[in-house]
Amino acid sequence: MKKIVLLFIMLLVLIAASMTCSAGELLKKTDFNDRFSLPWRLYESNEQNSYSFVRYGSLIVHIDQEGTSKEDIKLSHKDISIVAGNTYNVRFSINADKACKVYARIGDCEEPFLDAWNNGNEPFSISAGQTLNVNQTFIPERSIESAEFAFYLGGDMAGQLPCEIRFISMSLVDSKFIPAPTTDPIPLMNIRVNQLGYFPYAAKKATVKVNMGATAVDWQLKDNKGNIVANGKAYLYGPDHAAREELQIIDFSDYTKPGKDYQLIAGSAVSFPFDIGTDMYSQMKYDALKYFYHARSGINIEIPYCVESEWARAAGHTEDTAAFITGRNYNGPKTIDGKGGWYDAGDHGKYVVHGAWHCGYSKTNMNIQLKKEDMQFSVIGH
Repeated sequence: MKKIVLLFIMLLVLIAASMTCSAGELLKKTDFNDRFSLPWRLYESNEQNSYSFVRYGSLIVHIDQEGTSKEDIKLSHKDISIVAGNTYNVRFSINADKACKVYARIGDCEEPFLDAWNNGNEPFSISAGQTLNVNQTFIPERSIESAEFAFYLGGDMAGQLPCEIRFISMSLVDSKFIPAPTTDPIPLMNIRVNQLGYFPYAAKKATVKVNMGATAVDWQLKDNKGNIVANGKAYLYGPDHAAREELQIIDFSDYTKPGKDYQLIAGSAVSFPFDIGTDMYSQMKYDALKYFYHARSGINIEIPYCVESEWARAAGHTEDTAAFITGRNYNGPKTIDGKGGWYDAGDHGKYVVHGAWHCGYSKTNMNIQLKKEDMQFSVIGH
């Protein structure tokens, strides 16, 4: 009995220790074993300076040009909040193939650019082939709502070039930090379907994940009342090497009856509900057109056209005077009037190539619609 009680106590201690190690972690990514680097991002003053990639569980920054200051190459994790008076523990492990320095800081990622921690304003030295392990604590004097954990690698930080710096792990812990509650992730279904739905007389296929070497699985299609309305055997597809999965394909194209909340079943695998009908995409064309209003630059975005007041805003970038001054294959100097146009869907920037693409597509589309021989107009000045 004593042994059982002792074992139970040891188990509780181990669980508590495990919880303590992960409690209060402010970083959304502390290592790179999953082969992804975000939200860590590399910032450069010149795209030819460096690049980054993940290999063997480490984030590697390859440096070809050091720039003129340490700020010219920066690896940063943003979206961190620092609270004055709390105790923070900062840890990281880094190595490099050549001797170099790394300046690390935690502080503002916007004006006034003050630091909460920066190792006494001293860079860390890394010996070639050796791992630098840092473990420090600090108590900030001021709160920072928008902070970053950054490593500066440019200028006189860099050693003999080219060189590679390997970021193995990073951590920033505040024992008083309480993470926001997260919702349960949507489960990954082994039968993957078009969750919006399928047209009655179009191809209707689903992908089913199976065990390696499995024979063709039997499948059933059920309506929203649980009735089996179609069935058959999947056909073998083979491995999806990128996903590391063995797949088969379910083809239920012969079933054409419209309905809501159909589901596919194959053994214990079940798909998400989906529809068969003609109305799944009816709203899409309106949403697509509305996007071009929301993304317009240089005009006020207003109710009722933006539907909800939270999307209303004043005209953006009514005067654009910035000039591009550096970069690969640049042959300037030149300036471009960048007023108007549309913002990019990804980073809300504006890019000349996108405008050129749309101009080219518009003319091509007019050729298709009106027939080439009917196009009698000049594009000069338009």
